[in-house]
Amino acid sequence: MITMSWFEHFDELLGNDWRTKDWPMMSTTAIPIMLSIIYILFIKVVGPNYMAKKKPYQLRKILMVYNSAQIISCIYLSVEFMKTNPKMGCDPLDTSDNPNALYQAKLVWWTSILKLTEYIETVFFVLRKKQNQVSALHIYHHITTYALIWIATKINPGGIVRIPVILNCIVHMVMYSYYMLSSMGPKIQKKIDSYKKYITIIQMVQFCFLIVNSLFFLAPECSVPNIYGLVFIPNVFIVFYMFYNFYKKSYSERPIDYRNGNSNKYKEKR
Repeated sequence: MITMSWFEHFDELLGNDWRTKDWPMMSTTAIPIMLSIIYILFIKVVGPNYMAKKKPYQLRKILMVYNSAQIISCIYLSVEFMKTNPKMGCDPLDTSDNPNALYQAKLVWWTSILKLTEYIETVFFVLRKKQNQVSALHIYHHITTYALIWIATKINPGGIVRIPVILNCIVHMVMYSYYMLSSMGPKIQKKIDSYKKYITIIQMVQFCFLIVNSLFFLAPECSVPNIYGLVFIPNVFIVFYMFYNFYKKSYSERPIDYRNGNSNKYKEKR
């Protein structure tokens, strides 16, 4: 059974950055864990039961606002992070009260809030009765992304965190742009449907880039928290595998049964 003493022990094990330890949502690991538990309970139990006898909500205007806000937020964060002069490879944290270092910490904290708001995306799936989209990949990716950026805000708000965040923001600009266009109606959705698989490809390319970049964290001369080698790198491999498996199942070509009278050799698996 998880108790508050367990959270306190884990908090002590992780440590704290002196600048972010008293910021909102950062006082204890109980916060991200409990929020993620509530998230899972709603999308897997409460939400589906609530919607069981209801018609799906359309939410078209709400989705337009939500997707637009996500795109704008990603653009803002990626631009502002670039202003802090991030670098590839080993990029140790500046723990001083230098204005640039403090601004990095604020941006990382805001990124953690943005990742928390992405839980709302799954809530929309449930309310629109698209439970098939509430997959293990979707849930795992959202929870681990929020957990990792929360940990980064707690112990390493800046430095090596910046490049992964910038890449993630760029990918999400593309992804939420697609979602926004899809929410405009069936006609537009049909026109852009063939481009959907490229979003998954872009995500996998991002993970490959992160794997290569993350290997620098393991160098003895790179003074970054060990948790990046122990948690971040294995998680990138896991997520890459899950996305690759999803891509194969959703978009790989398969032979057609010629008894159906179709002369094409292959068709796209939907």
